[in-house]
Amino acid sequence: MLKNKYNIVAIAANAVFLTLWLIPRAQAYQLFTDRNSWNNATQNQLLVTEQFNEEDFITPDTVFDSGLKYIDSGFLGGARVSQGSLEVGLGFPGSLEEFAFPNPVKGFSFDFDVKKGTFAVEDSKSFGSVNLGNFGDSGFFGVLASNLEAPILGFRTVSSGEIGSNVVRSFSFTQTDIVTKVPEYSSTFALGVLGLGFLFHKKMLSKLRNTNLI
Repeated sequence: MLKNKYNIVAIAANAVFLTLWLIPRAQAYQLFTDRNSWNNATQNQLLVTEQFNEEDFITPDTVFDSGLKYIDSGFLGGARVSQGSLEVGLGFPGSLEEFAFPNPVKGFSFDFDVKKGTFAVEDSKSFGSVNLGNFGDSGFFGVLASNLEAPILGFRTVSSGEIGSNVVRSFSFTQTDIVTKVPEYSSTFALGVLGLGFLFHKKMLSKLRNTNLI
């Protein structure tokens, strides 16, 4: 009976602290589907706008006027600039293009049109993956990090379906050289609490064995 009680206490303590650690990360990025809301959220931020002036297919390591860099594309992927817009998703049956900011940024945004297949934007190190839409859809995407979150270093565009292109225009990002990162002690604290929980559990089991209760 006592063994079960101590087990429950240890598990509950670890679960509480894991929840306290993970919830802030889940809320670390705010996503926008409306430009007015984005403008309100970034009214105190300096923004850099990319005009996409070069009219041609772009090659890996291309740096645009804003400092945005085209890193590379996946197999059969590709991108080009046409009429002030960036067209991605030029591969069949799927395409992935990777971009990097000149400095870590707090957020970025763009308007988009889905001309073929599906369209998504992602960054596994920050805001995750967001499905923008399917053929015929258009809209706005924006993402903004909280002050306590690590900055956004870049992003990928992901398309699937027929050969074609998905369009990105009115692209802008925050002009941020330094973004406040998550304090180092936050993860250390969580791991330390977990360690204390397991240590507590171990000591209770040892005490129960010494008293011949288990």
